[in-house]
Amino acid sequence: MTTSNRPAPPPASTAPGDATPRTIPYVFMTIWIGIGVVMLLPGMQPHFASYSDWINLYRTRHWAQHPLPYLRQSMEYPVLLGWTVWALTWVPGGETGFVLANGLLMWGCAVGVFWGLQRISPRHALWWAATPLLIVLATQNWDLWGILPFIAAWVTYERHRWAWAGVWLAVGTAVKLFPVVAWPFMVYALWKRGEVGAAARLTGTATVVWLATNVPTLLAAP
Repeated sequence: MTTSNRPAPPPASTAPGDATPRTIPYVFMTIWIGIGVVMLLPGMQPHFASYSDWINLYRTRHWAQHPLPYLRQSMEYPVLLGWTVWALTWVPGGETGFVLANGLLMWGCAVGVFWGLQRISPRHALWWAATPLLIVLATQNWDLWGILPFIAAWVTYERHRWAWAGVWLAVGTAVKLFPVVAWPFMVYALWKRGEVGAAARLTGTATVVWLATNVPTLLAAP
């Protein structure tokens, strides 16, 4: 009997309901960020001697009393981050609730970054989800909250949605300053292609949104 007539084996993981490969990145991100959050819970900190701006600022700025950032309590972070942190201080549970709320926010940001990277570079998206550095990156401060709009700006820029790219750049800069570094590269690329109108639309939208998010707090607490 020859083997040429034997049916070929079915390819692996072709069942419509098999979503395991798609869930693996989310499992990894949940594990890494979960580890970081557990290490910061009040009962666990003495054992791991871990540091986080979440804990340090919560205690030294008396956030349990919910002081208004910039108005009643100093805040060195840009305004959207400052008001986000203030909102999270109202989550019940004191310091534990604050840590868990921040962990949930950072997990959502990590997932959003993963989605964005999938549209730019799927291979890098998988590396993002798999890296244990998320344990530190997600829980030392709030950088993920700035990285998310930064990635969103690149995704919308690649799709030629210039105004939305400007919106996300402004939001990212109002959360953490570093997303602004993408602006000159975007504008230069558009100018080099002769798309001056697109560069102006991106820049104008970013300026308007940034002023709208910053001016009220600047006027109230110069």
